[in-house]
Amino acid sequence: MFSKYKIEAENKVNEFIKEYSQKFDLILGIEVIEHVKSPWQYIENIYKLCNPETVVIVSTPNVARWWGRFWFLIKGELWGFSENGWKDPGHINPVLDFEIRNILRESKFKIIDFFNGGNQPIIWVYNWKRFLISIIFLPLYPFMQGIKKGWVNCYVFKKDEIDR
Repeated sequence: MFSKYKIEAENKVNEFIKEYSQKFDLILGIEVIEHVKSPWQYIENIYKLCNPETVVIVSTPNVARWWGRFWFLIKGELWGFSENGWKDPGHINPVLDFEIRNILRESKFKIIDFFNGGNQPIIWVYNWKRFLISIIFLPLYPFMQGIKKGWVNCYVFKKDEIDR
């Protein structure tokens, strides 16, 4: 079953949760969490929909990838989260890796897998500017900490067994 609701329409969301609480085996939140006003509320709502065996997959842009770091250095804004990104496609809330991990843990979820989606090459031959930037940025790449690969971070999780 696929459902589309305006996530800020609290009454509709609450009706949906009441009707479908604990009835899903799989919940996909692909590129959604960065569009909502409260990532915490979004995850808490997912929790209410989960039965003890439900698997949840949530993905969000990897704003810490190497290109995003360069973009922030030059522009002073996160890639995809500018004034234009706010309007279309509606990226209003960048969610960093440490943040989503903490939200999940404090919301009584356990991460069972993590992977990057999409591959942004270290030498990016998209156009001459990005090619040149990636060549200039290349010596810094080995010194970068954290998740520097992939366009998106994908989290696979379920309710923590301790809290069942």
